[in-house]
Amino acid sequence: MDITQIDKNFSSEPVDENGFLFRDARLEPFEIEGLPWLEENGGEYYRVPRSFTTKEVSEGVLILANHTAGVTVRFRSDSPEIMVRAEYHNMADFNHMPRTGSKGFDSYMRLPGA
Repeated sequence: MDITQIDKNFSSEPVDENGFLFRDARLEPFEIEGLPWLEENGGEYYRVPRSFTTKEVSEGVLILANHTAGVTVRFRSDSPEIMVRAEYHNMADFNHMPRTGSKGFDSYMRLPGA
C-alpha cells in the first residue's frame, strides 16, 4: 500500500519497501510514560538519570535501569495496521525464558467512548 494514497501529507515522509511509515516514539505526537528522565538522558530509554552512580542507588538498580518493562507509548491512530520496529543494544538472553518473554511489545487499544 502506498501511504500517499491515504494522505498526501505523508508524501515527503520516508516509507519502507512495504509502504510503512516509521516514526520515532520519542517525538510528537507520541507520549512516553514511565521514563521521567528521558530528556535528561538524551532520549535514551533508561529508567533513572544517567548521572546516577552506586553512590545514589545500588548496582542492581543501575543494571535493571536498562529494562524498560512497563514503559508506555501512547498515540492515536485510525490506521488499519500498526507495526513496531526496535533496535536492541543488548541482546543478552535468559536461560530460563524465550526472547518473546524478555524482549517484546504488548499492544492495547482503547475503544472510542471507553
